[in-house]
Amino acid sequence: MLAHTMGWRHICRAQHLAVAPGASAWLEALLWPVFNKLVAATVGAQFGGRLRIAVSGEVALPQPIAQCFLGLGVPLVQGYGMTETSQIVAINAVDDNDPATIGRPMAGVEVRIADNQEQQVRDSSVMRGYWKREADKIATSTDGGCERSDQAAIEHGRLRILVRIKEIIVTSTGEEIAPADLEQAITADAMFQQAYAFGNGHPFISCSIVLGSAQW
Repeated sequence: MLAHTMGWRHICRAQHLAVAPGASAWLEALLWPVFNKLVAATVGAQFGGRLRIAVSGEVALPQPIAQCFLGLGVPLVQGYGMTETSQIVAINAVDDNDPATIGRPMAGVEVRIADNQEQQVRDSSVMRGYWKREADKIATSTDGGCERSDQAAIEHGRLRILVRIKEIIVTSTGEEIAPADLEQAITADAMFQQAYAFGNGHPFISCSIVLGSAQW
């Protein structure tokens, strides 16, 4: 625990990210080489000893997992792409890595935030339609932006996905709730292994929960 916490703080300083309060920088600078040799180096050896980059995609990378791997010296980055764009839209780099985001847009890929914080992508790689599915059209704006069912924000040049628009729960009272945020907050407690929130069209939110094995 101490090793990866110190390692994560070391990464934050190197990447110019916000550093949580803790030991002084000079003390950690003295201790890190020791912890790196005793702990981080052994973890890296489990990946063959020559791992240059590990990429996570498909689903959002939980921050505790990202911080743990990065803190132990594993060069883990998060990227983002879509079937409709035929390639990666954005990705972090080993020397420019903020795991709370999906990185900076690739060269030549234009990303903008439209109404309702909807993310739109424009690039020559955006496909025109689906194979043998003429009825399924790619939702595009008037100027060629590929509309997506994601809400996002651009922070310091990096793209951060906020929530899937289609997954937002709208209660009968009109309140909009992002279930992923609620589920993540619940499962952050080790007591709960899985959580599923629902309640679209109802006056309240319900949640199905699976307790962690230690609770049985």
